[in-house]
Parts: sequence; C-alpha cells; structure tokens
Amino acid sequence: GRSRGNLVYGLCKADLSTGELEAYEFDDRDAEGAVFLELERILPKEILLPAEMAPLLSGTAFGGSLTVVSVPDQAERADLLARQFPFPDPLFKEKTVASQALAMILRYVRETQFSEAPHMKKVRFFQESGSMVIDPATVQNLDLLENRFSRDGKGSLFHVLNQFLTAPGARELKKWILYPLKELKSIEER
Repeated sequence: GRSRGNLVYGLCKADLSTGELEAYEFDDRDAEGAVFLELERILPKEILLPAEMAPLLSGTAFGGSLTVVSVPDQAERADLLARQFPFPDPLFKEKTVASQALAMILRYVRETQFSEAPHMKKVRFFQESGSMVIDPATVQNLDLLENRFSRDGKGSLFHVLNQFLTAPGARELKKWILYPLKELKSIEER
C-alpha cells in the first residue's frame, strides 16, 4: 500500500506454511528504495499490489511475480483485521498503510485458499528505522547466510552462530542477522 500524501509505503510478508506475518511501514525520504531493498532481501514468490503501483515493479526482476489486487476500503480492512485478530495490535491504528497491505494479503488468502488461515494469528510490525539496512550484496560479501564460494551455509556467520534445535529458532536468528539493531537499549534487551 502507499499513502497518497507524503510517501508512505506499506509492505506485508506472509508465509502460509508457518503462519508468520510481518508488516513494514516505510516513511522516510527514500521509502521507495527501502521497499526495493526489502523485496531483494525476502525474495518473494508472489507480490500483491494495487494497480496504480504495478508500473513501479513491472520492469524489475519482480515483474513476473506480480498480482494486481484491489485495495480494501477502511470498513473492509477493519473487518478483515478484526476477523483474523480477535485481540488486535494497537499498531493496526498507528501503521495504517502497513495494515492496509496486511488486509490485502488476508483477503487474497481467503479468496485463493478458500480458508480463514486460522494459523495466521500474530503479526509482527517492523520499523526500518530501528535496524540497519543491509543490502543483498553486503549479505553475500560478508558471508552472513551462506559461503559465497561453496554456496552453502558452512563458513557463514549464520552457520557459526546457529545452535538452535528448531526451525523457528533458526529463522529468528536469520532475522537478527539480516536486521541488526541500531539502538543499544534494544540490543541489550535482545
């Protein structure tokens, strides 16, 4: 989603297999660039977007995975969010553009999966300003997730640090590596 006044972009990532939902809102002067960086990081299989935004991505590497959908109006957005999340996050009201992107995904899942997706019960809101932006080239050059020479995980920072016994723990570690915090207090809390 995109706010009409100042440039505010909302992005929501959904993993249907795990039920993970993540919502982002970018509102700085290079919001469009931040969205492109995030898309390069997550490498989505499919991108849902309103028709007016399709030209932004149609000539990019993501152009083949675009699905144009309509934007839910405020009443439909509120209904979609309330049905999916009985105890809504207060950020739904604060992050309206990210919530709009989330509602687009929820509607699309219901229409294509013929289901309410009951396992998708929690959304994590991210603020780009709270973490460093690491572009894909830096991730590769620093061998953060895989060794650039052998193209496997051995020798990467992730491989060295990953002592988790479960897949969710390993996924969380990947997020910590790809989105390092900037503020000392947040780092100490983690």
